[in-house]
Amino acid sequence: MNEVVKYHNDMNLVNFSQLTANEYNIFFAICQQMRDKSLSLIELNFEKIRELINYEHRGHERLIKDIESSYSKLLSQTIRIVTKKTISRFVLFTEFEINIENQTVILQTNKKFEYILNSITSNFTRFELEEFVSLKKANSKTVYKLLKQFRSTGFCLINYSEFLEMLGIEKWKSTDVTKELNRIIKDLTPLFENLKLNKIKKGNKQTGKIERLEFSFDIKKENSKASSDFLASERVFINYMRKNFVNQDIVSAPNKETGKTMLLSVSESGKLYDKYSFEPFDSKRSKAGWKLLYEFALTGHLACLKSHMVLENKVKSEKSTTAKKREINLNETFKRV
Repeated sequence: MNEVVKYHNDMNLVNFSQLTANEYNIFFAICQQMRDKSLSLIELNFEKIRELINYEHRGHERLIKDIESSYSKLLSQTIRIVTKKTISRFVLFTEFEINIENQTVILQTNKKFEYILNSITSNFTRFELEEFVSLKKANSKTVYKLLKQFRSTGFCLINYSEFLEMLGIEKWKSTDVTKELNRIIKDLTPLFENLKLNKIKKGNKQTGKIERLEFSFDIKKENSKASSDFLASERVFINYMRKNFVNQDIVSAPNKETGKTMLLSVSESGKLYDKYSFEPFDSKRSKAGWKLLYEFALTGHLACLKSHMVLENKVKSEKSTTAKKREINLNETFKRV
């Protein structure tokens, strides 16, 4: 089994904390079967589901119970999408049917929002189902799919309270949360090379309140032969990013005004914007943003580029030499100017 699950990043807005590990596996196995097929209705037999998730229990009764439990919960689970003009909530699935006699399950998706699974181009998260299934705990699975969203950057910065809510552990004691985080990192370390977790605290680094979590890991090197010619000038760099990173994850950083995490990307019209809030940068902020992104690229600190090229060990230009001497503070990069 080496199936790839691919879905729109909006799926990461869903709180799956109510699902057990088996229910989680079943849900994403069916997502994998539905992706890119432009289907709002799908029928799967029990044996296919067993194969996809390496289901250990052989009896049909246990599998039926897990399928019914999984989708009973998902039918009541809503996804919340916020844009500058609208706030919408919807369920991904509208109905399901388990045919015990034929040993099949039939699922119907909410047709209005088929984009979550179907017709996905650049704005998607993907991971191997085999890796996902190998994780025994539901919270490890949740963080796994979150980090896969940043597979091209190797860096994820997330608001601490939002993270706890995503896992459904916001009411846990701090000591229990710490134990859970340590366990999750232990689970995911074999799947993310050099995985590290940094707790960013307010004020005193020892006793201050945790504000954000910073995950970092080494990105997988691609066999790309692209050169670093696009670093010849800021204009060439901007054109390269506009061509190759439309709606892709470029870098995440805290918004100094709101305190929330931003995920920077470039729109089809070539403008920088925050993928979480869908807010485009104005011309003045965009100019400053492109300048700093270029400086990051020159110094090798823009990790998303590593999946598109093999960076030269040394950029032979006066600009890059000057830039390497500068210490760039990521927390100040995208503040409003």
